[in-house]
Amino acid sequence: MNNKNRKKMHRFIIIRISLIMVLSGFLEGNAAGYIGFSHQQKETDNWHWAEKHFAQGNLPPFSFVYGGKKSDGFLLKWNFSVERRISNEAGILKMVYSYREPKGGLTVECMVTLFPDFHAVEWVINFRNSSGKNTPLIEK
Repeated sequence: MNNKNRKKMHRFIIIRISLIMVLSGFLEGNAAGYIGFSHQQKETDNWHWAEKHFAQGNLPPFSFVYGGKKSDGFLLKWNFSVERRISNEAGILKMVYSYREPKGGLTVECMVTLFPDFHAVEWVINFRNSSGKNTPLIEK
């Protein structure tokens, strides 16, 4: 691995660790009461949090603008699915929550990784266009 790639990998690791630490703080209630979990609760609290915040019929804890419209105005009308993924890492749970545009080719996939031992939740959003044409602008 050359020096340039090593620096990129190092930044990625630091960013990912920072994200996990920040989310862990949210789940422990250290971020101005954002979520409010305590150390005394069972280590499955992050599972219950994810089930609540990513459940069908609830707005997920992310947003974007699509074609000039805010996602909170249309995302709940899109086709919803959830898939549990097998993790090769012990104690790690993974779920994929998908929102598919009914009349277009855009799918928003949210990969949610649960770290019960650390009371942390990480989510990464991927946008995939399966149509043969460009989607409207995705931003913010």
